[in-house]
Amino acid sequence: MRHGWIVLIGLLLALPGAASAQDYTARADGMHPVYALPDTASPPLFWLESTPVRLTGRSADAAWVQIALASGGGWMRADAVQTGLDISGLPVVVISPEMVLDGVLFWNMTPFAREIFAYGQEHGGRADWFSKVGDSITVSAAFLHPFGVGVYDLGEYAAELSPALEFFGAGLADNPFSRQSRAAGVGWRAADLLAPNGGGGCWPGESPLECEYREARPAAALIMVGTNDLVQTPTDDYRRGLSRIVETSLRFGVLPVLSTLPALRGYEDRAREFNRIIVETAAVHGVPLWNYALALRGLPNDGLSRDGVHPSAPPDRDAAAVFTPENRRYGYTMRNLTALKLLKLLLDEVMNG
Repeated sequence: MRHGWIVLIGLLLALPGAASAQDYTARADGMHPVYALPDTASPPLFWLESTPVRLTGRSADAAWVQIALASGGGWMRADAVQTGLDISGLPVVVISPEMVLDGVLFWNMTPFAREIFAYGQEHGGRADWFSKVGDSITVSAAFLHPFGVGVYDLGEYAAELSPALEFFGAGLADNPFSRQSRAAGVGWRAADLLAPNGGGGCWPGESPLECEYREARPAAALIMVGTNDLVQTPTDDYRRGLSRIVETSLRFGVLPVLSTLPALRGYEDRAREFNRIIVETAAVHGVPLWNYALALRGLPNDGLSRDGVHPSAPPDRDAAAVFTPENRRYGYTMRNLTALKLLKLLLDEVMNG
């Protein structure tokens, strides 16, 4: 396991009528990564050298096979195993929201994501710009802002993550890390992002989300909204609002990345329900997911501050982007670290893919 973020948990569901997995054995050819889910976005669970494996399922497109070993299992690319059998006879494994929530940090970096990026570039989008969309957790000066003003220390992650900071202009006078987004506000719900308010330099009848996209022309948007919805918005209304946010983003040629929510104290079950909606919305629209809720698990107080709502921050709030082992025990530091990993992933898999 790498960084302690990837956990393979959950029941795998197979479509009826498929051949028995007992009939399928194969041999991994060379050294290959094994993933928690059929997706290369997150780090591998482990690497597997040439060895016999039992195949227990496949993805719908047959590009991935699910393997079983005495020590565990996971997913491998189908072209990494040798078998004389037709793998189309393997049962198709259905990926449930629970599997995603409990199993992978980043998910759904699909070819569609690259298409949206290309569409945005054709219509004047800025490849080196992203927008921040959400509520007070996004507004906070502890989130991403330190990168914008040069107050950070990547530590052991310097080689991996420096390219993302450089590409998105960290430390420059004008950069997306420190820009105050028009699409983020304290106490905001999904409906507030879509309300045609105008004002403040926005066009009459324009929503905050539309105003932000028109002004910033971002290639992508980091979207986390729902912490206020889950205590006051009906589930179906939230689902519709989140879908409209995604659809508005796509209409502007902006790639929306949906983030899961922290498990607010006293609302843990409700947060889990909303996070399932977020996963389902990402799946339906084919857009990436950033599983921030998973990154917080195992941190003191589940990464929350004393109020049980907002992420915790180091005693020195200016150190939320200083990635020492001690600071990585706090929710905002983990949000900054995973956000930067996400941006590097977008750079590698979408923008340069």
